[in-house]
Formats: sequence, C-alpha cells, structure tokens
Amino acid sequence: MTNRRIPNLIHFICLIKPGNEIVPFLHFAAVASAKSILRPDKIILHLNGNPQGPWWERIRPLVDEIKLVALPTHWRHDKPIYNPEKPHHYYSHMSDHIRLHALAEIGGIYLDLDTITIRPVNDLLQHEFVIGKETCSPLDPVRHRLGSAVLMAAPGSAFLLEWMRRYPEVYDSADWASAATLLPATISQEQPGLPVNVVPETAFFSVNWDDVAGIFEEPRSVDPEARILHLWQNMSWEKYFKRITGMDWARQNSHTVCATLLLNAESAWIRDGIDYGEHGER
Repeated sequence: MTNRRIPNLIHFICLIKPGNEIVPFLHFAAVASAKSILRPDKIILHLNGNPQGPWWERIRPLVDEIKLVALPTHWRHDKPIYNPEKPHHYYSHMSDHIRLHALAEIGGIYLDLDTITIRPVNDLLQHEFVIGKETCSPLDPVRHRLGSAVLMAAPGSAFLLEWMRRYPEVYDSADWASAATLLPATISQEQPGLPVNVVPETAFFSVNWDDVAGIFEEPRSVDPEARILHLWQNMSWEKYFKRITGMDWARQNSHTVCATLLLNAESAWIRDGIDYGEHGER
C-alpha cells in the first residue's frame, strides 16, 4: 500500500492502420463499459489517425480528451520499433511505448480496446501500481507472465519507471512478449521491494489467448472474481471479434461469456443514457 494513489482516469489507445479506419462494435463496448462501471473522472483516447464508422460516432461523446500521438520509431536510438520480418508486431510495440509513457506522466488506468469492464476497481486504486497475471497456456513454456492489456499506475510509479528503464535492454522487435509480459514478471520477482500489486489471473485474464472459443462460442459462466476481461482481439478477430456488430449478436448468443457481459453492460448503458444501438437497434 502507498500514499501515492492511482487517479481514476482511463487511457485507451487507438492506432489506426491504413485501410482499417472503421471502428468495430467491441471497441465501443470497451469504452462504454469502462465509463459506466468505473465512473472515471476522465477518459483519454490516444489516437494517431481518423477513425470512422457508426461505432466511432458513438465512442466520441464518451471520451473527454483526444490526444493525437506521433507514432514512436525507437525505444532508444539503437532499438527501432519496426521489424520488416515481423510487421504485425509493429503496432503492439508502439502501443506499449505510448501506454507506459502516458501512465508514467499522469497515471491512471490503461485498458486495451479489446476489454470489457465487469466490476469496479476502486480498491485497487489505493496501490501505486497494479498488473495482472496471465493464465498460463499448456502450450506456453513460460509459466509466469504479467499482462499489459490492463495496467493501473500512480504518476511516476517506481515499478513502472523500472520497467521502462529496462525495456530497451530486453526489447526485441521480433518478439513482442519479451518486454511486454515477461519483463514485468521478471522485475516483480527480482525486485520485490518495488511497490506493485500483482492480482491473480481471474482479475483480468480469466480466459487465456488459446481458449477464445471459451469467450465467444462455448457455454460458460463469467468468473466471479473477474473485474475486467481481455478478449484477445489478435487471436479472435477473424472468427469472432469483427463479426460482432451490435447487441443482436449478444441476444442470439446469450450462453457465451462475451454475450453475458454485453447484456449486463447494456443495463448500465440504458441507465446512463449511452447510445449503443445501430440503425435503431436499442
């Protein structure tokens, strides 16, 4: 516990790739659920381009501040972010750079746009830095990872600054996870004196990346300990994520975890007067 409290403001990052300007419904759901459940003092969207589409038009009124960001090119002079052999990692690396620097400067709650907020986190804001364990996959030889899809930090958090200091040392443009998930786990083990609250897998990552059917397809219950759920867009995009275009999907797939969370969020959106219906669907 620390006297340096995490401010109740939320950061989202939306990095627009050329040709992918249309914002999907589940990105709207991320912002709307966070606003309704967490009741933030401010929502900040870090943005590099011009998003489009009906769900962007519904996100915009929910955001208090848009920060246009220049895409970083290096972690330091000898560590370029872009690797032509692994171009799909490029935006993930840039997003890491932006989120860590934003949290170090003003603090707050960082959420990926492929999350759904389930329960308040007020008690966690009493800490200086909060990060969650990821559920270990049987396919993963590494048994301890900390996920960067959900981060909470006081400005100038000592743990966060150490993570940023060491990031270029282990950064590999061909391997996104080395600095983004393995490094914070290493720091938490090697430097136990740094103030950090590592919450269990159930808090943010109750379903793992290799089990996305357990979010979108199979009949399952929401973990009772879950605060926020990461939907693993990179793993679920083609089969599930991009195909969910509104609340009709949730009503037709109410046996799934994702639909349950959307239907629960819908009640809060109605309460708060949030426009969530496309073509009059409400």
